[in-house]
Parts: sequence; structure tokens; C-alpha cells
Amino acid sequence: AIHPEGSVVEGKVRNLTDFGAFVEITEGIDGLIHVSDMSWTKRIKHPSEVLKKGETVKARITNIDVENQRVSLSIKEFMPNEWDDFTDRNSVGDEVTGRVVNVTDFGLFIDIYNGLEGLAHVSEIDVAAGARLEDHFSAGEWVRARILRIEEGDKKVGLTMRGVTQPAADEVTELEQKEPAVAEKAPKRTKRQAPAPASAAVSTGQSEALSGTSMAGQLAAFKEQAAAAAGAAEEAASAAEEAPDEAEDAPDEAEEAPDEAEIESGNEEE
Repeated sequence: AIHPEGSVVEGKVRNLTDFGAFVEITEGIDGLIHVSDMSWTKRIKHPSEVLKKGETVKARITNIDVENQRVSLSIKEFMPNEWDDFTDRNSVGDEVTGRVVNVTDFGLFIDIYNGLEGLAHVSEIDVAAGARLEDHFSAGEWVRARILRIEEGDKKVGLTMRGVTQPAADEVTELEQKEPAVAEKAPKRTKRQAPAPASAAVSTGQSEALSGTSMAGQLAAFKEQAAAAAGAAEEAASAAEEAPDEAEDAPDEAEEAPDEAEIESGNEEE
């Protein structure tokens, strides 16, 4: 199949790595879905949270890099959009309950809706001045906060915990029953490792580099064919637009035909 950039494809997940999933989009060519292209807002730690090896997935081709032999894919648009769901259900001033995902010197990151995180700045938390937040809060703890602002452009939610009653023990027990405790503490944002490249070499679904020129040639041909297919589609559309004009000219030609026949007849009589 020929697939230009921007087209939607279906393929089988061939391999999962720490930074993404390799999907076979055509015979001999795999594309990479980076973890950052698996969800609109949820922080995906490993692709296995979203995909399974061997399953068929729908994705959009976001880039074809012939020189570096890479095809980048995204499945975000085919996944639930947590941001839209949250903003449809919540407004500034509403109270939300969630788990602390990360404790930093400047505030708490709280999972307020299916992986969507809000930030309660240290200035919006009822602790003594100069106190360390990590002495009062830990990852996985249930807290309640009020929405201060919703930033549509950056998809960020600002929270305050000042004057907000925190969940009682019986409420926490009920919340725990609905959602099991976080087993692994999230790494601090200040020490996060640099993310893997958003695209990786294509071939067998492994992260190791490709060798030889056969794959480069195959990928180059793949992109050329994709471009040719897109061009053919444009020409077909253009031809379809010109067809009505040709149809309009046909009656005029038919009207002119009798006049020409009369002229020829007159010449014969002379």
C-alpha cells in the first residue's frame, strides 16, 4: 500500500520499547509511535500501558524521514481526549479529588482526571513558610483541591489547596477501593531523563541502527510512490472540475455544425 504523510494506516504492533511501539505499516517497513504520541495529556511511562504486542492499531503518519530512515506515527487522535472530557465536566471554582503524582520543591502535581495532572503551587498549599512539601505529602496520597484556572492553550490546570477540606479516612478508604494505590512512586520531574527521539529507525521493529542501502532505497521508493499517489489524486480532482466546462462547450459546437453544413452546400451549388 502507498501511504503519504498525513494518511491513516493500520498495522500490527511488532515490538515495544521503553520509548515507544514499532508498528508494521507495510511489508518490510515499520513506523514508531513514540510514547508522547499515545495520549493527549496522560504521561505514559511505557507503551504497554496503551498497546500490546501483536495487536492491530490505527495510526496517522506524521513524518517520513528518508535520509534517516524513519517513519513517525501518532495514535493520539484515535484515543480518548482526557482534556476535553475534563473541561466539559469541570469549571474554575470546582473542587477535585486526586492522587499526588509528584512532589517537588515548588508544588504538587496531582492526577485529577485519568492521568491529567494539575499543579498546586507551594504558595497555594497550607504549610508553614519554608516547610518542605515532601515532609507533608507523598506520591500516591489522596488530596482535594479547588480549580484556580484552566489554561486551554497550554492544557494546564492550576489548583489551590488553601481552605479546602482534605479527604477523611473513610473517604480515602472508599477511594482506594475504587482505584488501587499507586505501586511505584513517580520519578521527580527535576531529575527526569531526556526523552528518547520522537522517531526511530525502521526495519524489524528494533531500536538498533539499520545497515546497508536496501532499506534506504525501499523507504525512498515508498515516499516517492506516496507522493505520486497524492499527485495522481490531485490530477483526478482537477480533471473532474474541468469536465463540466467541456460539457458546457458541447452544445455550442452542436449549434455551429448546421451553419457549417449550409456553407458547404452553397459552395457546391456555385
